[in-house]
Amino acid sequence: MRKTIAAVAVGVSWFAWTVARVGATQWPGTNQASEAFHIDSPYPMAKKQLQRAIAGAARRLSRGDCQTIFRDFLDDSRQPLDARLDALHQSATEHLFALRFVDSRDASPCRADRHIIAFTERGSYVVYICGARFESEFVHDSVTSEVVIIHELLHSLGLGENPPTESEITHQIFARCAA
Repeated sequence: MRKTIAAVAVGVSWFAWTVARVGATQWPGTNQASEAFHIDSPYPMAKKQLQRAIAGAARRLSRGDCQTIFRDFLDDSRQPLDARLDALHQSATEHLFALRFVDSRDASPCRADRHIIAFTERGSYVVYICGARFESEFVHDSVTSEVVIIHELLHSLGLGENPPTESEITHQIFARCAA
């Protein structure tokens, strides 16, 4: 009986250590995971809010209903975006963690249109954030900030716009991922 209890205790300890270790490196929302995000910003508050938005987007992307967003849209070769993820041998969350987020509050798209809070180019691994505007949006509506991160993720996988329009993309992300 004692051997069984000891074996169970060792097994439970090993399991707890494994969960703690995996949780520290893979699950968004932990300090270790947020430090793994690629964020270039000299502004501590913007960086912290962006870390939270990326972690929130990652949590949303891990849900099955949100995963269907990658079948809703096609890249320029008319392939669903989940086929692009398959070709990259990445999950949606892994692709998100591969992106680099750059505070570009002084970039012309940020200055030219007060509605833009983030932008990227199709297929790019760099997402530009309109820092001050993103900070303000996050404070007022963290869900929208997470949806914006997912929106830019779709562009990084090859989704263009017009068609579908920016608002059609965002609406579909809200429908699939914001519940």
